[in-house]
Amino acid sequence: SLGRKGCGCLLLLASRAAEGNLKKWGLQLNRHKIIVNSKQETSVAGIYAAGDCCSYDGKIDLIATGLGEAPTAINNAMNYIYPDQKIQPKHSTSL
Repeated sequence: SLGRKGCGCLLLLASRAAEGNLKKWGLQLNRHKIIVNSKQETSVAGIYAAGDCCSYDGKIDLIATGLGEAPTAINNAMNYIYPDQKIQPKHSTSL
């Protein structure tokens, strides 16, 4: 399957976001950080963010936190692109 026809998806993995450009995209910001939900979704459909560039209630700004957010963002982006497929992350022991 080719996924959503004409689908665009953007995954932001960054240490710091350029606030001016993000405002142009229509993303909701908390100061200079992109607001995301528990799926790492931003306020704009098809745009996901992880790492120091994003913000959510209770976020702890550690490298380990960003490393955990990345697979969440990627998995949910894949589900956005391929909504008819059940896409589940793989455990390293099953690869």
